[in-house]
Amino acid sequence: MQSQTAQTESLITVPVSSTAGMARPSAVVRVVETTADFDALQEQWDRLFDQNGFSVFQSFSWQRTWWKHYGEGNPDMRLNILLVYEGGRVVGIAPFLIEVLRVYGLLRIRRMGLIGRGQSDYQDFLVAEGCDQVSLDAVAGHIAKHRGAFDIVVIEDFSDRSPRNIVWSEALRKVGLNVEREVTDYCPRVVFKPTWEESLAAIPCNNNRKMEKFRRQIASKFKGEVEFTDEKSSFQDDFQDFARLHQQRWKRSGWPGLFEDPKFERFFRDALEQQKQRGKLVLAFFRIEGDRRLAIVGFKHRDEFQYYLSGLGDPGKTAHHSPGLVLHTHSMEYLFHQGFHVYDFLRGSESYKMDLGGVPVPQWTISAVFPGEETARRNYRWHLLQVSFGRRVWLERSLFRLTRKEYGLFSGAMKKHLARRWNSFLHDGVVKAKNPEQTVAGPAGRKA
Repeated sequence: MQSQTAQTESLITVPVSSTAGMARPSAVVRVVETTADFDALQEQWDRLFDQNGFSVFQSFSWQRTWWKHYGEGNPDMRLNILLVYEGGRVVGIAPFLIEVLRVYGLLRIRRMGLIGRGQSDYQDFLVAEGCDQVSLDAVAGHIAKHRGAFDIVVIEDFSDRSPRNIVWSEALRKVGLNVEREVTDYCPRVVFKPTWEESLAAIPCNNNRKMEKFRRQIASKFKGEVEFTDEKSSFQDDFQDFARLHQQRWKRSGWPGLFEDPKFERFFRDALEQQKQRGKLVLAFFRIEGDRRLAIVGFKHRDEFQYYLSGLGDPGKTAHHSPGLVLHTHSMEYLFHQGFHVYDFLRGSESYKMDLGGVPVPQWTISAVFPGEETARRNYRWHLLQVSFGRRVWLERSLFRLTRKEYGLFSGAMKKHLARRWNSFLHDGVVKAKNPEQTVAGPAGRKA
């Protein structure tokens, strides 16, 4: 018996190009708007993902977990997942949602974007092999027909490597939308050489075999050893240790860590546990003198490792031996011998990623509005500025309180702190004012 939950059928038919002189069947778009119908998609979703998924962030488990923690029960968000059918089979999934944003309580903007934003370093569509054009043309045609449902379409963190990056922009332009493309971040990647010895020699910070010396010294002087967790280890204990190490590092620097946000902690715990069950999780701890002191976490995807987050606790006396870089080189070696070919540092162009040989790949934000509705784009930029300003004020207040507590309100250290933070505030403010989409590097980012 058919489900009684509302599942909207969009009966538009989109003409598609012929292949080798043979006309392809028309594409039909169907809209999924309820959580129950989202759940019913898992089998089809997994099949498309296994065939052509770009990263772990497009997997059903990751997207469904994100929606559970950030979307369900949120009155300002609603599902708008678009399924593209060709010849009776699903050939494309555009996991959209529509979110109502407010600017200073005065302006209201309806943004159409992809599920997983913020916590997903790569955003993309799921498309069957050879169906990029037909799928994205169909999605763009559906969007053009339903222009009253939203004000602006925004996809963030669209990798330059994705074969759908340019196709998506062209599909939107073909149906009459005004499209803007901006590089807003970078994802550094290391492609391993044919042998591990060549790969290690190519790492810039290993000049004169520096990293190799540090590895030996940490191992011999401080009993340093790297522990890769497996399916037998206690996930709850491992997660708590990782969160503790992550918070230690930022608390020591005076910044709030990501786990200060209970919603992120719940989401991340669920997401990691599911990736562990799927055999995709890599969680490595650096034990120094028997204690877990540092950690990194990431995901396996095809022949790539995608590094997501670190927990750099107190390194003790190993601080002068670059233990964080050493941990990454250990992880690279381990993954190389596991058959992986790429070490992807994901979003953020921090200098240590370049020190380890990362080559930055652009990340794009692609936004689109209908002709005559450029006001929506301006209002959206005001929203981005509002969010950025509010977050920055909160962080600066936290730093101020910490400095006052440690050094006193009228101390020389406080004067230096205020001067340094004021210069940083002005610099980052200018960057954001020029381009609100642009990521400003700093400890407040997701990759803390």
